[in-house]
Amino acid sequence: VFLQTIPYRFYNILILVFVFITSVLLKDFGPMYKAEVEARKRGLNSNVDEVASDSNLDHSDLEPKEGVELSIWNAIIPIGVLVITSLICFYFSGYTVIMGGEDVALQNIMTNSPISFKAIQEAFSASDASVALFQSALIASIVSIIMGVSKKIFTVSEAIETWIDGMKPLLITGVILLLAWSLSSVIKDLG
Repeated sequence: VFLQTIPYRFYNILILVFVFITSVLLKDFGPMYKAEVEARKRGLNSNVDEVASDSNLDHSDLEPKEGVELSIWNAIIPIGVLVITSLICFYFSGYTVIMGGEDVALQNIMTNSPISFKAIQEAFSASDASVALFQSALIASIVSIIMGVSKKIFTVSEAIETWIDGMKPLLITGVILLLAWSLSSVIKDLG
């Protein structure tokens, strides 16, 4: 089905063609073209300070505290937990749907060989992605907070405040998804 829909993915195909043409011709269009012309007129780095001041790029709160030992493991472990728990949550979400369903053949596969390729494939296809991703993100967040507090990188209140600040930009995405799901159900009800 995916391969059959490729010709109807106009935006994706056109953007790939546009990127290819832009890279072959070495020509810019739109705002990038205007920025290139301005850079050639005024010098390559003449308006970097203006752009930085105009776009309000104050990220001083992201700088590490003095005396904090930086480690790559502070990023790798939470990301690894996110990936691993996502896979586990996808599997168990689908597993519970299959076991609660009426397809006896699938239930037999899940019971007799729960870690076979077919069982994993069926579990992933039956899973609820939004729940699985939420659960895994929450677990990874908790692991991150525990790691940061235990290493005295930040306090619990700073961690929760940062977590809430990080969730604010995602709120609009949640609202858009909620409205899309609502519209989808209304359209289904209308026929």
